[in-house]
Amino acid sequence: MLATVVSGGSAPFTLAASASAIVERRTIPGEPADARAREIEAMLAALELDGACREVVARGPWQLSDTPAAERLVKLLPFDGRVGAPYWMESEMWEAAGVPTVICGPAGGGLHADVEWVELDQLRAYADALAALIPAFAR
Repeated sequence: MLATVVSGGSAPFTLAASASAIVERRTIPGEPADARAREIEAMLAALELDGACREVVARGPWQLSDTPAAERLVKLLPFDGRVGAPYWMESEMWEAAGVPTVICGPAGGGLHADVEWVELDQLRAYADALAALIPAFAR
């Protein structure tokens, strides 16, 4: 859970009449749809804050499916291919539309920053795994 936008008050050294925060709480596979709002409401109550929670955007959770293609790709990779991701991607929407989805990419750092990089050995391994998997779809 992360408060990404916080605002309140009108001047320094003055107690704010109100404040607001935009909180991002990612969906976890297997949890109820209202878990995010209940968690934030519980925090407000625990802090004894007079506040309300309103869900603005909700996205479903995604989990790697057990399709043969996904399983084969995971086996072709020379590293653990089943790891979680702390960010949202379109994968849940593709799965909901009936398109099996695998999210796969090399390790690196600086995602969406001025200096973004990947480990070349993992990039090569990914390309090799895709090259080995593609012929199964061409039949």
